[in-house]
Amino acid sequence: MTRENETPNAAPALAPEAGADPPFPIYGYLIINVVFWLFCALEILLVRAWIKETQGVVFFFVILAIGFTVVSIFDCIYDRLTVGRHPMPDA
Repeated sequence: MTRENETPNAAPALAPEAGADPPFPIYGYLIINVVFWLFCALEILLVRAWIKETQGVVFFFVILAIGFTVVSIFDCIYDRLTVGRHPMPDA
């Protein structure tokens, strides 16, 4: 079988470039999320101790933490899908 139908300059669609930075590790995303959730819990406790009223504060910080987690998941997926496609410019 001959290779007449193949394009000579075709590159694999998801092949990372040589020397490309590896994606941010998944355990890094987990650690960042745990730290952020702990920060939100600490803020709730501080407001509770200082003002003695948490109406709306719990809702705010829980929604903030959930939003942070959703964005982290999106960033993790995006990072894995685009690894090696957009190399960082040399400074």
